[in-house]
Amino acid sequence: MAVKGITAGRERYYRRNIALGDGAQGSAPTVSSAVPGVPPGVWHGQAARALGLSGIVSDAQMRALFGLGMHPDAEALVARELSEGASLKRAMKAARLGPAVPRLAELSPLDKEIEQVLAHVSEQLCRPLTKAETRSVRLRTAAHAFETEYHRAPADGAELGRYLAARTGPQRRAVTGYDLTFSNEELSLLFALGGPDVRRVVLEVLAQARTETLAWIEHHALAVRTGPGGVAQQRAQPGLLATVYLHYESRAGDPMVHEHVVISPRVKGPDGRWRNLDSRLLLRDVVAASELFNQRSLELICSRLALATEEAEVTPGQRPVMRIAGIDPRLRAAFAQRGNAVRTMADALFDDYRRRHGRQPHGRARYGLLEQARNQTRSAKRQARSLDELLTAWRRRAIAATDRKAVDNLLATARATARAATQQPDRAAFDPAAAAEEVLAAVTERRTTFRRRHVLAEARRYLMRTLAGATAQPRAAEEITDLVLAHRDCLDITPPEINPSHPDLVRADGTSIYRPIGSQTYTTHSLLAAENRLLAAARTSVIPPVGRGTFARVAALHRGPMDTGQRALASSFVLSEQLLLAGLGPAGAGKTTAMKLVAKAVDAAGGRLIPLAPSSRAAKVLGDDLGRRAHTLHSWLHQRARLGRAGPDEAADKDFRLRPGDVVLIDEAGMAGTLLLEKVLADAAAAGAVVRLLGDPHQLAAVEAGGALRLIARAGGAIELDQLHRFRVPGEADASLILRDSAETRAVFDWYRDKGRIVARTYEAMCDAVFTAWAKDLDKGLTSLMTAADTATVTALNRRAQAWHIAAGTVDTRQTAHLRAGQRAHVGDIIVTRLNRRRMTVRGGRDFVKNGDTWRVQKILPDGDVVVRHTQHRGRIRLPAPYLAAQCELGYASTIHRAQGMTVDTSHALASARSNREGVYVQLTRGMRTNRLYVAIEDGDRLDDVLAAIAARRRDQLSATESIAALQQEISAPGQLSAEFTDVAERATTARLTGLLEHTLGPDEAAVFLAADAYPALIRALHTAERAGFDLPRLVGDTVPRRGFGDADDPAAVLTWRLRQRMQDSAEAQQDTRPRPLAALTLAQLHTLTRLAASHRAVAREALKAADAAFTHLPAPVTT
Repeated sequence: MAVKGITAGRERYYRRNIALGDGAQGSAPTVSSAVPGVPPGVWHGQAARALGLSGIVSDAQMRALFGLGMHPDAEALVARELSEGASLKRAMKAARLGPAVPRLAELSPLDKEIEQVLAHVSEQLCRPLTKAETRSVRLRTAAHAFETEYHRAPADGAELGRYLAARTGPQRRAVTGYDLTFSNEELSLLFALGGPDVRRVVLEVLAQARTETLAWIEHHALAVRTGPGGVAQQRAQPGLLATVYLHYESRAGDPMVHEHVVISPRVKGPDGRWRNLDSRLLLRDVVAASELFNQRSLELICSRLALATEEAEVTPGQRPVMRIAGIDPRLRAAFAQRGNAVRTMADALFDDYRRRHGRQPHGRARYGLLEQARNQTRSAKRQARSLDELLTAWRRRAIAATDRKAVDNLLATARATARAATQQPDRAAFDPAAAAEEVLAAVTERRTTFRRRHVLAEARRYLMRTLAGATAQPRAAEEITDLVLAHRDCLDITPPEINPSHPDLVRADGTSIYRPIGSQTYTTHSLLAAENRLLAAARTSVIPPVGRGTFARVAALHRGPMDTGQRALASSFVLSEQLLLAGLGPAGAGKTTAMKLVAKAVDAAGGRLIPLAPSSRAAKVLGDDLGRRAHTLHSWLHQRARLGRAGPDEAADKDFRLRPGDVVLIDEAGMAGTLLLEKVLADAAAAGAVVRLLGDPHQLAAVEAGGALRLIARAGGAIELDQLHRFRVPGEADASLILRDSAETRAVFDWYRDKGRIVARTYEAMCDAVFTAWAKDLDKGLTSLMTAADTATVTALNRRAQAWHIAAGTVDTRQTAHLRAGQRAHVGDIIVTRLNRRRMTVRGGRDFVKNGDTWRVQKILPDGDVVVRHTQHRGRIRLPAPYLAAQCELGYASTIHRAQGMTVDTSHALASARSNREGVYVQLTRGMRTNRLYVAIEDGDRLDDVLAAIAARRRDQLSATESIAALQQEISAPGQLSAEFTDVAERATTARLTGLLEHTLGPDEAAVFLAADAYPALIRALHTAERAGFDLPRLVGDTVPRRGFGDADDPAAVLTWRLRQRMQDSAEAQQDTRPRPLAALTLAQLHTLTRLAASHRAVAREALKAADAAFTHLPAPVTT
């Protein structure tokens, strides 16, 4: 399940392309239809039912709700109110749902013109514009505006780009909806290739799983915020106002049965008023909701069709996914190849264009090549198709990828696989306590701290994995979650409330409204104890592994460049009396060079340096640099445990023995889990050895629960290098340190921008630029590296690089080997292995196939096996076809994680607005000669803003100890306490003044004001008057007319205006500069004068009465 925000004005896309698939409205959801288009949308949710909304969603309703933030039937409501004699303002009020949609930024004239042209072109094409088309339209419109303003054409594209950037800007738009996409690959495959009965079941399962997930969201993920800065978070009343749209295919035309659930941000708060949804809670709970949808989808489809599920690794290093067992993998690959085929064809056309013209294709040329690629990979133009046409096309593709028998027997084969499963899940044997142990272990393996939603999501994954498609007991995931949080090892580290609780300031569950819902944070006693033991070890004194005289002799004989910092690090590592010591240094500081001196010194003292690392690849690099065998942390502990069980065996255990004086060196310690480090430390301490950590906490963090390296460094147990040796360009070393450490986010990338190292354009253009620069560097004989954060981009760059090598004749395409994810390798290609295989040894057993190793294909054998040669140590091995298909990819480009630790001549890094600082730091520190950053930005984004966002986005993993301190600091922050105090004061004032109004006007008349929208403004006006010294009961009584405000659209607004007028008149009277003769008198004197004035007035009134009595006896005047 995915979620995406919808902003004001952008709902037109959903009205045209979600409500109308490819511009056509189809028939109702069915298993067979000859009518082109998708089924119409329908209303869903408790709030929709409360408003009387049901059935099909109209375009006018979509525009009113998601475009204007009003009642879906706003037009009818306004017309009805006007017909009954209401004013326009009152009629519009009747159609509102909460506050009006704010206009956060006015569009510039050029922005408005571009939007109008884009909307017109999109309507003519009956489809959304591609990024290339949108960019072309923007440039054409900007060029026309330029000519109108300057009476000439732009000199070049750069001038036009500067004009466009100056006349437009990033637009902040209010969010008017959220699009939740519910899809499941297994349901899509069954729908595409199953019969009518299967398709009917799939649609029913999809609808039921979606309904259950939305019901969970209604009761758990809806909240509103009130108070200054939204400091108070309260549960919203359960109820979504949503529309549901069913679609059958993906944009590439592959089977993808999915539902778009477009939900309105309008929800009712606890007071019954319509308010805006607090999106932070919704977005945080998306993962838990997504796991519920996945779980229920698989449970329902397996129950209805007698199927079973199994785990499958889709992306190396990521969590496995659950799939229906028994489905031919060729079918999955067949329906994932269309998008890859278009991209591969387009890359080949771009390369051909560049060879013929000597430049990159841009504008119309690029768009034309993209269209050519689409046309060559798809026989017909994309348009609205009926379900029957889609089913026929999908069946034809499936048969072409496999055979007719495999397609016809899809369901029977899957059912047979389910029956043949030897381990059937037993619901009666479900053990919640055992499940809680496993779930807690899974959560704490990756997180130092966690919250309930993390445990709940993991519990649902556990149920899917262990039940293999069988239906879980009701509330099984919640039961497991409760047991985990009550586990003896689970520790609640949520800080206690500073202020005493008050009934009006807590939610129904007893938590404070000033704490985010679900913010209760946990860790484990085990992890905290491990961190404490690591800190204690950094303060524990032991005998140094090397004597000072021995180190001095070795250092004097050492040859090679070494600065003062490196020598100090080496001496500290061997001469320090600390049991645990860390050495920190940025990329390129020469940490490994210092370790060579450490190794020599330890050897000279009769000890042994044992290099360890978190990954096999890092261990191999470290071992090669130090000239000795290195191990991963896991393998080292495993072998040490075996050694302890089997007893000493001199021939077998010499590499895994520990003696007093040995030094255990852990490289890339920032990527090592805390519990692993503590186990290695305990084992070493028991043997009399010392432990030394090496790494950089500012690079990528551990996949496991980590943060220990930074914790030790902040406690003072670390030596840090500050001189860099990798970079050849003056100033780049200092620039990399600023990127690593600086708190000024706006200045982090200044050096790189000044040197022209950063460029920004669209995603497609940046992919082109990265590849082109990489290819040029290879032509120059340099070692070069392409990196990206996501595997999809890495795969695209790999395919592009492969096509380039094929065109250059360095790759022979006559034979093909199948790799994972539909990739293919040929003789001469570079591939990367993604899974350790210790039994696949090379170099006479001195090395083995490791995750991250790169190999060049030398021979493809008839059975699909491949003979490859390692790109570094040149060892050869035969990789089996099954291993290739499951665990090998093209290896020209690299993910950031795999790139950490590499050193090349040039580095070309692709980043985006979603990149984080640690990842970009790794990308920009791989190259010795140059490091360039290519930022993919969307139209309207400013490069300055994107770079500032990257610099501000940290992915540091805090240790549990640091997390406790951070939580305590957060709850006691002055800004937080100030906002809470202000909100409490406002609530108290509102309650007091509300009581005053009810006492003064009576409950019935006061209720009229309380229900008005402007009541908060009225309270503020009354509070202002009170502080100004007014007698509020008298002021309110004099201001509220006897006839009331029955004809007012908003009585509170009218009364507020009158109160402010009274206060303004009083203020003007007080500013009167005329002489005041009584100003110098005391209060007692004024009271005396008041009594005298009253006495004189009484005498005067008696005299007037006497005069009136005498006047009445006189003759009346004659009138005619």
